[in-house]
Amino acid sequence: MIDTNKIKRYTLTKPLTAMYSEELLKELTLFASSEKQEYILDLSEVEEVDMAGINLLVKINLLTIKHHSKLLLLLTPGSRLGELLHLTKFNERILVIHTSNKP
Repeated sequence: MIDTNKIKRYTLTKPLTAMYSEELLKELTLFASSEKQEYILDLSEVEEVDMAGINLLVKINLLTIKHHSKLLLLLTPGSRLGELLHLTKFNERILVIHTSNKP
């Protein structure tokens, strides 16, 4: 059984683009470097993404390695972000789940 009190969840609502990359990197670094070891990064509401956004996620990948944590990414099926992430190599501590919050 999963203890949700030990899992930190972050829902990203801004576009995952170069325009927000510096701000997002600060937020996501704080998120990934907290004391908890298991994380859910909900990207299912992200509709716009560019390569700067993918690079941010690669940096988050490196943070999970550094902090020995586990990360669960939630994506909307068929999204552009899902297509781009399919081309990106992540370590085994990151699990990508295609989910949908929409009815």
